Amino acid sequence: MFLPFFSSNASENKFSFETLEEFYQLEEENDYLEFLREVVLEQPEFSYANAILNEAEMNLKFSRRERLPELSLRVVNDEVISRKIKEGDALRKIRDDSFDGVVEIRQSLYSGGGINAGVRKAKEGALHISLAKKRAISELIFNANAIYIQAVSSNLLYQHANDILTDLEPYLAKVKARVDAGIADPVEFALFSVRFNNIKSIVVKLNANSRRDISVYENFFKRPFSNNAYPKVKINDESISYNNLSFDVEMSQSKFKESIEDITIAKSQYRPQFGFAARFTKYDLDDNLGDEDVRGGLYFSYPFFDFGRSSAKIAGSKAKSRAARDTIAIERKKDLNSEAEYLSILESATKSRQEIYQAFIDTKKQRDIIAKRIELSGFLASSLAESALNEINQLQSLMDSEKNLLSAYFGLLHQNQLLLQRTMMVF
Repeated sequence: MFLPFFSSNASENKFSFETLEEFYQLEEENDYLEFLREVVLEQPEFSYANAILNEAEMNLKFSRRERLPELSLRVVNDEVISRKIKEGDALRKIRDDSFDGVVEIRQSLYSGGGINAGVRKAKEGALHISLAKKRAISELIFNANAIYIQAVSSNLLYQHANDILTDLEPYLAKVKARVDAGIADPVEFALFSVRFNNIKSIVVKLNANSRRDISVYENFFKRPFSNNAYPKVKINDESISYNNLSFDVEMSQSKFKESIEDITIAKSQYRPQFGFAARFTKYDLDDNLGDEDVRGGLYFSYPFFDFGRSSAKIAGSKAKSRAARDTIAIERKKDLNSEAEYLSILESATKSRQEIYQAFIDTKKQRDIIAKRIELSGFLASSLAESALNEINQLQSLMDSEKNLLSAYFGLLHQNQLLLQRTMMVF
């Protein structure tokens, strides 16, 4: 099932920032995605996710090896500290000391289901951590894209606004000269001056925003910002399917399965324990008398009464499991809300981008026409400043619309666990 607003234009290819391609050179998709992949692999979050996943895999290996027998070696060295013996023929009891070696093997045959439950829990834990790793990488790509686009937008918008300010500056002197010559009304100079100063203050603010966003870019990417270009990424209609569960939903399901195994493990501690043990003992190693024996047999233990500790612990595990089950519903609701938000942004940006682009083009042309008329016929200069201000605002709206389009597209892919596949990050 695909997004409904794409159904009528399934054959139409859309590209991010294609409305700005007339004014700025765009970066090719493959180059941009390769850049994102390189950056992600350098992030500390990526190394951390790998380390945590390795821990989970080792925990799974440990749980599986709990099924294997346990072999131990002991050396028993007992020296008499105090002795009181009535029977004279108790030879072992009246020896001054002993120095024995013991090799023992124990194999559990039944542990109340705890070992198997531990293996199943470790498997779910490894799956949970694997999902967490993929989510962390997907979030890194999503955030890297947002930081990159924001820095490029801030820089280009500041440059465009500053160019407009530079173009308007000569007119300030021209209008004043016309007023001084009595050709123009002083009110016209006042209106132009106010709007010119307004644009000037906007340029100062845009410069500050550009410096801030470029600083964020350089801190994240660990690379200098050098007039980077917008990426031309294909908005692939068929790659967007919101039937998939989000990372958080699948992780909550995995946590719920882990909590079920915790109940079994808690119960196993209060069930019978049954197994086999064999022991080889070499007596009096220091005397080398050659005395030794081999013993073996079954062992059995059962906690008969523990004053309610078992029932309390099991009840606690069950309560935790119920909470984990409820978390699944909570994450499902968050997933649906996030998808609806991204879908709304994507649909709005897709529908409005062309209208905003056309308004920007018309305003840009209007400014050029007004500038020529001022030179020829003394057209109102305040109209030129007003048109320039509108051009800056409409360019910002166009950049925001294009930025929202790509961000929402990546957001939907992230919510459906498809962003790694789309950016060719395979793990």
